[in-house]
Amino acid sequence: MTPERRREWSSKLGRFLMNPESLEVQLAASKRVVAALTGVVALIASIIVAIFTAFGRLDIGLVVVGFILLPIVASAWMGQMRRSRNVSAYLRELGQERATSASAAERNGREAG
Repeated sequence: MTPERRREWSSKLGRFLMNPESLEVQLAASKRVVAALTGVVALIASIIVAIFTAFGRLDIGLVVVGFILLPIVASAWMGQMRRSRNVSAYLRELGQERATSASAAERNGREAG
């Protein structure tokens, strides 16, 4: 992989280390963090709805949750999907490059022999 292409992938993958063996592990850890964030936000949302319901204004509680907390969860999951697509594309490109270089090395070996 050329240095320019490696830099491009590095910027696309963000804080993930470009070690192919551990990208899946890093992606799984990231997914667990997003799931935990979703759980925490759901807990906070239920508390907010319960407080507003206790004061007889369930509608305001749902609006607050909808405008403040749901975008947090949605953006976290959209970011996770983007990271997953980028990791898959990187691994696919890396696999194609390795297959191409292996077949070229095999051809060179046959030509030399």
